[in-house]
Amino acid sequence: MSKYSDLPIRIIAAVIGAVIIVGGLLYGATTYFVVFLGISILTLWEYYKIVGHQESIPLKFLGTLWGAGLVSLSYGALTQQLPWSALLVLAPIGFLIF
Repeated sequence: MSKYSDLPIRIIAAVIGAVIIVGGLLYGATTYFVVFLGISILTLWEYYKIVGHQESIPLKFLGTLWGAGLVSLSYGALTQQLPWSALLVLAPIGFLIF
């Protein structure tokens, strides 16, 4: 079995992912935020699952929630729907997780 046997599947997944990201960006800021939030949640969840296999017990739910909060509050601050000081809410929560 070749080490590149899954390359076509990876290329197709990359093209589909690129189309979703660029489409979300072209459609509007809110759509891009939703796409980016979904990607962030999925990648954080996968990261915590991988870390969990190394004899440690990560706080998977809280870590993912914290990452989603960071993305959401950053979007709110960048679109001027929230003050930048709203990001300070994440600091105490981050100390509980890490």
